[in-house]
Amino acid sequence: IPVHLSDDEQKRYDLLSEEVRSYMSNQRKENPMFSWEDVCAESAVSQDSRRALKSYLAKRAIEDRAEEKLRTLEDLFRLHAGDRCIVFAGSNAMARDVSLRFLIPCLLNHCGKKERLDILEGFAAGDYPAIVANQVLDEGVDVPAAKVAIVIGGMASSRQARQRLGRILRRSGNARAVLYEVVCAGTNEELRSRQRRRHAMFEGTKHRRKS
Repeated sequence: IPVHLSDDEQKRYDLLSEEVRSYMSNQRKENPMFSWEDVCAESAVSQDSRRALKSYLAKRAIEDRAEEKLRTLEDLFRLHAGDRCIVFAGSNAMARDVSLRFLIPCLLNHCGKKERLDILEGFAAGDYPAIVANQVLDEGVDVPAAKVAIVIGGMASSRQARQRLGRILRRSGNARAVLYEVVCAGTNEELRSRQRRRHAMFEGTKHRRKS
């Protein structure tokens, strides 16, 4: 599902993008093989590299916490009223935003084991219609109670995307699990999403674009 940045978000995003492009262009004039890995490696000793890295991370934060994502999430909750939904956020900050806005439990990396189990058991029992998590469910945790997953950020790789898809693809009779991915149109987030869907790991799955 494509969403759009607000005017203020877009202005800030474009400014940060230009800062990153300008830095990379200047570096590649001296070294055509200069890569993003070099930026990360040099950020510890180079102020310019550190500034470029901060600009890149700020871009990701804008993608992650776009205001329109929360409005779209509200629409999806209404569409799937009565279904148990799990929301995957790209950061602790966005997970908290979702938790506070919709008053649903929030699973973060630093949650204790007991708190995590209590939330998951409550979700499975139907006490909570939805939960939101950052990356705490990416490894070794299945959520068969969920029939709808909504990804609003943080799927960096095809492997991670497949893991999240597997959390909800548990058929029950004729019921079918659904996964939505909400991405910012015209940003690197949209490009990453397109690349993941082309990956061989997603052969046999069906994709539909919603406007």
